[in-house]
Amino acid sequence: MLFTEELARIRVKEAIQTRLQEQYIQYILPPKKKSKSTTTLLTLCLALLLAISLGACSATDSTPVSTRPEPTEMLETPPQFTITLDAEAMSISKGIPAGLVELTIDNIDTEWHAAIIRRLNEGVSLEEFGTAFQQEPRSTFPMTSFIGGPDVPGKTTIPGYYTLEAGTYIVVDNWVEPWRFASFRVEGEIGQVQPPKADVMVQMNEYALEMPETLPKGRLLWQFTNQGEFLHNVGIIQLDDGKNMDDVAAWIKEQQGPEPFKYFTMWNILSPGVTSWGEIELQPGEYLAVDFMPDFASEGGWNMEQGMVSAFTVTP
Repeated sequence: MLFTEELARIRVKEAIQTRLQEQYIQYILPPKKKSKSTTTLLTLCLALLLAISLGACSATDSTPVSTRPEPTEMLETPPQFTITLDAEAMSISKGIPAGLVELTIDNIDTEWHAAIIRRLNEGVSLEEFGTAFQQEPRSTFPMTSFIGGPDVPGKTTIPGYYTLEAGTYIVVDNWVEPWRFASFRVEGEIGQVQPPKADVMVQMNEYALEMPETLPKGRLLWQFTNQGEFLHNVGIIQLDDGKNMDDVAAWIKEQQGPEPFKYFTMWNILSPGVTSWGEIELQPGEYLAVDFMPDFASEGGWNMEQGMVSAFTVTP
């Protein structure tokens, strides 16, 4: 599979085709909530650009310039476990306890994979989930809560931190066809949790995606927090060298030549109230952080249309 396609085309097209919004409304929202038909991909992309040009998608004026903070020790080093991804299988460490844990996603394959971490809702068995997943993976969205987790390029390792309650967890990889999943159990009680010190804080709600406007290059620990009432995620795309938003707008309009930007990574879906952390390494350049989820709070539409896009610069 080729992964040079522009991220908005990949993620929004998938959402349109699989009716994630309709599924969410059908299973989770009160019956009075109804959705309208989704808009075209081109309209969504142009709306994204319009939000950027109007400044609605930028971090607020009070957002400070990010510098790498002095590291602080946690009260207790979290236990460390690994999720290994390759072309044939997904393997997960055993004996993961409740509480704050460090989960390292190790993609030993040459292709992209994802580690979308989810927890089965109370009353949902692993067998029920597996049956539904085999029939239609996206139909299982209402059966779990979402903890986050990265899309991982080939031959790349991404450490992260997650606060896990006791229960059964699912790790979904949606970069393969058909989608696949593996499961693991978490046992015990959550004690005192001292969160890691983040270099970059990203906060999402309806409808804002707040983060610093400027970041230093290199590997930083990002903290993703869903402060809203609905599902959110964060995709990161990088503008090609020498390109700007005018070039992006022209490419979307004309659909000629190579894309002036590329998909970098995704921090996958977070349920309301969830925070998780992941290490992301960026090189100097211009970037966009985009929430690609449907706008579940309105009569149709998408979070990016509401301004959930932040432009930021990574400095040398």
